[in-house]
Amino acid sequence: MMVDLDALLNATTLDVWGVAVSYNPLVSSPGRAAFAVKATWVREPVTVLTEMAASEMRASGHSTIAPMLGMRVADLGLDPAAGDHITVEGTVYEIWDPQVDTTGWAELIMREVT
Repeated sequence: MMVDLDALLNATTLDVWGVAVSYNPLVSSPGRAAFAVKATWVREPVTVLTEMAASEMRASGHSTIAPMLGMRVADLGLDPAAGDHITVEGTVYEIWDPQVDTTGWAELIMREVT
């Protein structure tokens, strides 16, 4: 028996923690109008890249931070693409690194459009 993690886990996650955002598919579906969708929003930036130096000097490495949005791919009707825009709480962000997993969930690492 297959378990539908998208329906059981992802949809429930959005029901509990989801906020309304506007998705503008500039790259993934050019010409399509922006549309409303629910997503989880990490308001505080999170670490998205940590490189630890493997030298004998044991250098501290490098870290960077970026805002992140999580959503169901099924709610989009398209595959999220780098360059698409999302408006969250009045601020426009560009998807920088879309990461889609096998359960139908997308973690979208973004940067603010200036």
